[in-house]
Amino acid sequence: MTPTGRHPGRAASRSSAHSVPLIAILALLCTVIHPASATDHVMAPGDPWPSATEVAPGDRILLTPGIHQNAGPLTLSGTSDRPIRIGSVDPSQPSTLLGDRWSLDVRGGSNLEISTLMVISGDSGAVRIRGVADAPCRNIELRNVFITPTPGVLVPVGIDADGVHDLRLLDLRVALWQRAAIELRNTSKVRVNRLTLQGDRRASAGIRLNEGVRDTRIDKSALLIIGG
Repeated sequence: MTPTGRHPGRAASRSSAHSVPLIAILALLCTVIHPASATDHVMAPGDPWPSATEVAPGDRILLTPGIHQNAGPLTLSGTSDRPIRIGSVDPSQPSTLLGDRWSLDVRGGSNLEISTLMVISGDSGAVRIRGVADAPCRNIELRNVFITPTPGVLVPVGIDADGVHDLRLLDLRVALWQRAAIELRNTSKVRVNRLTLQGDRRASAGIRLNEGVRDTRIDKSALLIIGG
């Protein structure tokens, strides 16, 4: 009787079958370790603001020193892990925003981080952030922003937020306002930290909470009254 031998062809077939999933896994790893590239949009005073179609998640809008007119309405949206950032090219020389009605107007945008700016109030106020058509703005952060009036005129409203979820106001300073330094409506999950309000006795309210405001926390903040 002839002994039964091994079958090399079958063994090779098994080895080849096991190698296919390994190749697929390596290919998948290669595709996920390369992050998407981001673009810096550098703006000089007088340059037009980029549109929503020109700015992708993860991009930065960097303002050179000087006065930048009428920022908005901005409809920009990043993603939770790749927010769009707006700030000064040189944080040690904050760029200035100045508008007719609102100097910085965000409408329907989400996942934005705005920092290292001076905002001179327009006729209606300095900063307005609002959702649109039952869709709130989400994940908005303002950090290290100084809001100040036009000389001789009080700031009507420093920051007006309506229809925002997850709003963070960090290291802000608001000087000489009239109705409110911060006014909130229909806004939830608000975190205010290290806010400094420098007002006088013409100020109606420091922080005004209206209808639909919930989950608001204020920490390490100060109200300074100027004059008698």
